[in-house]
Amino acid sequence: MVVVVRGSLIQWYRFPFCVFIFNTRLFISSDEAVKEIVCALDSQEHFIIEELDENHLFIDSNKFNQVKEHVERTLEQNIFRS
Repeated sequence: MVVVVRGSLIQWYRFPFCVFIFNTRLFISSDEAVKEIVCALDSQEHFIIEELDENHLFIDSNKFNQVKEHVERTLEQNIFRS
């Protein structure tokens, strides 16, 4: 799959997912588990612009910090501790 995005790449982040920031949208590349976390949050906040496939989405760039914090918090809660 080839994704072409108009605009210039402003910044790139590597968290539990890759984020490419364009003008008003973020391109997120992640595994399916992280995408499910993001989609669950979207059901409350409605920031996903487009789901491209099972690993890629575009979201509203104004929601980046909220999404990042939510994913990190959820992953931290789900770490197996012995």
